[in-house]
Amino acid sequence: MEGYVVFRFLVEKEDDEFISHCEQLGIVSCGSTIDEALSNLKDAVEVYLNTIEELGERRRVFREKGIRIQRKTKPSEQVARVSVRPDTVFTPYIHYLKSSYAAT
Repeated sequence: MEGYVVFRFLVEKEDDEFISHCEQLGIVSCGSTIDEALSNLKDAVEVYLNTIEELGERRRVFREKGIRIQRKTKPSEQVARVSVRPDTVFTPYIHYLKSSYAAT
């Protein structure tokens, strides 16, 4: 059975660049624009998730961090950005799991 995980991405302006955070995974990136910071964070999250899967650590890491795999309904493909305050954006990131490891 396939599943997905929804991560929360937060982008904040700091000096001349934008810092992006995924607190659930403890991953941080940056960029010169909001879109670049989000894109860089997405790439970093993908690398991390692929690495822990290849090492056979995904299940342990998800359990320790309290991350749950969603299986019931597929999320909307439309992702909403919410401006929390000027120069700060919150957006969810949906990561679809490969069927080979979504069942565990």
